[in-house]
Amino acid sequence: MALIDPPLTTDKLRDIVQDAHLNFLVGAGAPSDLFEPLGNIERILTELGEAEPTTDATKLARASIYSKFFDAVIDKNHEVLGRSSDEAKAVLDTYEVFATAINRILLRRRSSILHKQVNIFTTNIDIAFEVAFETLALESNDGFAGKFVPKFNTSNFGSLRYRRSLQYENV
Repeated sequence: MALIDPPLTTDKLRDIVQDAHLNFLVGAGAPSDLFEPLGNIERILTELGEAEPTTDATKLARASIYSKFFDAVIDKNHEVLGRSSDEAKAVLDTYEVFATAINRILLRRRSSILHKQVNIFTTNIDIAFEVAFETLALESNDGFAGKFVPKFNTSNFGSLRYRRSLQYENV
């Protein structure tokens, strides 16, 4: 007879969250109400890069793909910044609820060993997390250093940014 794990109860989940590092991987479908998935655009661009670059057909295909990318992703970030569409508002509202829940969990964390931090990794090109965190005045580290001429460097993820206060103490 195989042992079956007991069902995950609220108390068990609370203990797991209290005693573990919290990491989230947010995939490309998360903000899909606003940003349409790009499919195999990277593969197509790679194939076009390996094709004869001087043909008019290749140039037209590449320009069409970049235009699609701009319309589907880059231009939609303006809607996020200005909350100028119902879809952008809905995505940001969802991200803010998620960020608020995580913040609440961290504020209530009982562990004196673990830092009150969460890692959220996303491969998305949108700026929804950044806007949501800024709206809620939550600290974040997106890998960039510098305000006026920001530079991305993966070593920035090893940098600790913290605030000492009663809310964020490790005790």
